[in-house]
Amino acid sequence: RLRSSPPPPTIVAAALADAAAARAPPPRRPKPNLDVPSNANYQAAKQLSAALAANASRTPAHEKKTVLIIGGGLAGLSCGKYLSDAGHAPTVVERAKMLGGKVSAWQDADGDWIETG
Repeated sequence: RLRSSPPPPTIVAAALADAAAARAPPPRRPKPNLDVPSNANYQAAKQLSAALAANASRTPAHEKKTVLIIGGGLAGLSCGKYLSDAGHAPTVVERAKMLGGKVSAWQDADGDWIETG
């Protein structure tokens, strides 16, 4: 019989580190505080969402729809949010690896955030 020896500890440690890195969550993106009185657009959208949610609680279950939204850009994401607030079940489909369409951001190798829209 041939016996194989175990791999050296450095190879095992490197493999474990690679596996842990693959499971690590993506880096957190900066998130500004938008809920301030001076942000009129955010306040209007917040009121609309609240109105849609209040209306959804009065909507019979048989009127709720399953909706497929093609495109995860700003319009598709907004549509999905408002449909969800209204009590429907939207699904957003996007062909790219990230959402946001022309308005998105990515992090370069140096850790700087680049906005593309």
